Amino acid sequence: MKTWICLLWCSLCLLYGNAGEVHRVACIGNSITKGSWLSHPERDSYPAALERMLGKGWVVDNWGVSGSCASTESSQMYMKNSTYPKVKSSRPDIVTIFLGHDDARKPNQAGLPRFGDGLAQIVKDLKAGNSAVRIFLITPSKVFSDAYNNDDNAIRSQVIPAIKRIADAENVQFVDAYTATENDKSYFPDGIHPDANGAGHIAQALYKAITGKTKRYERPLSVPSLFSDHAVLQQHTDVAIWGYGTAGKKVTVKPSWGKAVTTVADNDGNWSLRVHTPDASYTKYSMSISQNGQTIELKDLLMGEVWLAAGQSNMQMELGGFYRTPIIGGPEAIANAANDGLRLFRVPRKDSPRPSDDVLNNGWEVSSPASATHFSATAFFFARQLQKTLNIPVGCIESAYGGASVVAFMSPDAVNQYKDEKGEAAAKYFKSFVAPKYWQKYDWPTHTPTVIYNAMINPILTYNIKGAIWYQGCDDRRTPDLYKRLFRTFLSDWRTKWQCGNFPMYYAQIAPYGYNDNTAARMRDAQSQLESIKDSTLMICLMDNGIENNIHPNDKQTVGFRFAQRVLDKTYHISGINSEYPVYKSMEIRPSDGKVVLRFTGADDGIAKSVNGYEGFQIAGKDKIFYNVYAKEEGNTIVLTPPAGVKPEAVRYCYKDFCIGTVYNLRGNPLSSFRTDNWDN
Repeated sequence: MKTWICLLWCSLCLLYGNAGEVHRVACIGNSITKGSWLSHPERDSYPAALERMLGKGWVVDNWGVSGSCASTESSQMYMKNSTYPKVKSSRPDIVTIFLGHDDARKPNQAGLPRFGDGLAQIVKDLKAGNSAVRIFLITPSKVFSDAYNNDDNAIRSQVIPAIKRIADAENVQFVDAYTATENDKSYFPDGIHPDANGAGHIAQALYKAITGKTKRYERPLSVPSLFSDHAVLQQHTDVAIWGYGTAGKKVTVKPSWGKAVTTVADNDGNWSLRVHTPDASYTKYSMSISQNGQTIELKDLLMGEVWLAAGQSNMQMELGGFYRTPIIGGPEAIANAANDGLRLFRVPRKDSPRPSDDVLNNGWEVSSPASATHFSATAFFFARQLQKTLNIPVGCIESAYGGASVVAFMSPDAVNQYKDEKGEAAAKYFKSFVAPKYWQKYDWPTHTPTVIYNAMINPILTYNIKGAIWYQGCDDRRTPDLYKRLFRTFLSDWRTKWQCGNFPMYYAQIAPYGYNDNTAARMRDAQSQLESIKDSTLMICLMDNGIENNIHPNDKQTVGFRFAQRVLDKTYHISGINSEYPVYKSMEIRPSDGKVVLRFTGADDGIAKSVNGYEGFQIAGKDKIFYNVYAKEEGNTIVLTPPAGVKPEAVRYCYKDFCIGTVYNLRGNPLSSFRTDNWDN
């Protein structure tokens, strides 16, 4: 009885300690400990959750190292890592050891028989350095997928028994995280790494082992970084507000402009609700979000128009320029970027094999030289023009990643529609894709389906937007017919998941560039065919905006302006703005002189005159040999003079990878490349 009382007293002293005394816990482990796949590991990893549960007087250090093993035969043995000496030098009162997942991976199983030896070596070494340290050996959590070559059977049959054996032999405590998580499949999105709730269950098991008490994991109140000071909320609509907190507890959102709205967090701690916003103005608003004694205050909010700007490197290209490619007008735009009515949100470039719930950035920023410099040049010029013309606040969200295929921006649901696709392109994109199983451990190339969607789109879904601008296609130019189908699927899926109705999508046609593979013209054709006024899917033409030896043209001012003009015309219906560009309509052979007359839509009031004629036109006869020809404007038509002896059968205009367009309508919008034949389909 005296022994039991002494042990209880020691535990209570450790748990509560003297006033002001701090107890330190060191968490040794792998990527699960580190929280590698969590958006906020500093908040949601199990060491962070454990520190909150233990409360005042406790510090829990996260010493997780991805890929770590215990086996003495592993090159990734934790003791060999430079982190291990830091653990010892921190002089912890308690050490928790969470290893075994990586030892049980099939490529590492040759060293599995020495797993117990390595674990015992760590325990003995820690004791040698501090005889008073308390050590807790934690079993691996349940593995629900073999996507990373993990072997749940090896964990159950070899790893867990070895941990139990070492715990008994070394007189340290055994913690069963496997049982604590075996019913948590939904909390392990990729089958091995937990989300915040799964990590919370591991923390619960540890808390009970350390204190002897049971305590429910309570996820702290939080909102994604989209909900920050300086945010712009879409005006005059019911905007979605969402976040995370303690399951089953009421969440109250109180906007300064209206009544409070409440909801209850679900069993996983997720909550969402909608708040009605007032009309756009430069009035500064605020909002409080509270639950369970915690409150988040958001200040300096504006009501206005919110637009998404997404795509690959030409959308990503910063106002400050790329290396050796300064943006035309960029320095002046940066110097004059201070604008309280223009707010910028930049999604960091990242790819992920599993959906993220947040992005790590500084939240919304007021436009300034500092914030504008690294923002998309196209998006900045677009948003600035919109805000200037509409004279209301504008918020722009940039989510762009260079070298990306459209499939990387597609959700698993969208990609799964192509899992039975045939052909070379399908094999390139979809052959090994079975959502939501992931096929590589560290390298997620930007042609891999879903990886950009997971990291850069999923976290911002349902944030109310007015519409989107899209600049992408270079990396899909070799498969134009497939691209048309993918684009339609991708856009339909985005619209469904965003829950903002059939929001307008404005996209840029790829600009001329010397690809040297004769693919760009057909891609421009495909993009032109995607345009649909009825479906609010509209294109801007960039036929005059290319550079032969640089795939990143530095005139983004023109691109942003054309996007803005198209949006102001077709979405906001601003009088005096006509964004139509000429589109080939028909050709005829003029009987009087045998010349070819071309007609266009979007040029009813005429074609802009050119003193030197127009370059880029070709004519071919039945032999399919194309000849460069002279072209001139006649009102709202272009007239071509065929070569002597050639009876025209087909006409092409700038139908090659690189050819700068020279034909404009009277509004200054260029004619897209086109062909009248289908000879090389």
